[in-house]
Formats: sequence, C-alpha cells, structure tokens
Amino acid sequence: MPEGLKPSKLAEALNKAAEDFVPKSKGTLAAQLEDPDVKDAIINMRRKGMTAVDIVGVLKTLGIETTPSSFNSTFGRILRKAKGGIDAKPKKDRKPNKAADASALSAGSSEESTGGAPKKPAKTSGATPEKATAAKPAVSPAYRDRKSL
Repeated sequence: MPEGLKPSKLAEALNKAAEDFVPKSKGTLAAQLEDPDVKDAIINMRRKGMTAVDIVGVLKTLGIETTPSSFNSTFGRILRKAKGGIDAKPKKDRKPNKAADASALSAGSSEESTGGAPKKPAKTSGATPEKATAAKPAVSPAYRDRKSL
C-alpha cells in the first residue's frame, strides 16, 4: 500500500461510496413485475387491449429496458406461479408415434423386440421363387422436357 493511504481512511472512503451508490436497475424484470400493484396494473393494461409492445414502451419510459418477448415469457411465468402452478412451462402431451406402434404390433410382444430396431423378415426357401419386377429406369428431367418440344 502507498505510504500516504491508511487502511482506516480507505475503509471510510469505500463505505461512503457504498452509501452514495445508486444502482442503475432496481432489480431484475421478474422482481419488478412480481410486485402485486405492478402485476395488477399490467393485467389492467392487458384487459384494455394493450399489447406487449405497448407495455414494453411504457416500461421503457419508466427506465426498465426489456423486449416484448422477454416481457411475455417473464410475465407469463409470474402469472403461472401466482395461480399455484409450477415455475416452468407446462409440457404438452406428445402425439403417439404411429410408426413405432405399427412396428410394435408387427413385432409381437415387446419382450422380443430389441431396442426398437425393426425386425427383418425371415427369408423363405419355399418352392415358389419370387419374380423381381423390373422398374423403369429414371428419366432425366432435361431429356423429358426435350421430348415434349
């Protein structure tokens, strides 16, 4: 430490700076919106037809910087929490996978299936050999278009 600066004076100066300090923000957006009076005012604004963009504009004039998307997600979380729900968004029920159900039915019981991989049909060495059907060769689109001219 420099010779002229004593620890007691340094501590005094730091404590004075801490007392005079005014934070730029009064907390997080969620902390400000959770106040019951603020929440009621925003609900009233919504009832009157104000959009998130309008409300964010009003908040900006009051010194609260946010985006409409951030406002919607934060305020939605606050409302869900107030209704007694959990903090996270509720999960949507998934639709059943038709392909997985069909393969489970064709495979038999679930004990026989291994990891969800489809079973290959067993090769039959029957008396009637299957004839391979010859598919038409693919035609180039450029050739096909020239034929129509």
